[in-house]
Amino acid sequence: MTSASRFMVVCGSSVARTMIIRGLRAEIDGVQITECGSAQEALAYGANNRIDFIINSLALPDGGGVEFISAIRKLPRQRYTPLVAVLGSNEP
Repeated sequence: MTSASRFMVVCGSSVARTMIIRGLRAEIDGVQITECGSAQEALAYGANNRIDFIINSLALPDGGGVEFISAIRKLPRQRYTPLVAVLGSNEP
């Protein structure tokens, strides 16, 4: 028996987090998802937990997504965790 993939979704928008999480659950059976609304929340979780894949917004309420990527990479557990950064905009 294999363990479920553990994803972390980091985004300040609860609507965007919900959309991403629904998409992941529709495509990946048994995926475990942790959702974080800020960089600080995600960094605290990432320091002590195994994460297999991170999806983060480039616009976070407590700092930029690029800074978050740099900080999460400094955590020994997350140094090589695959990560995808996303950016949404309501402007045309």
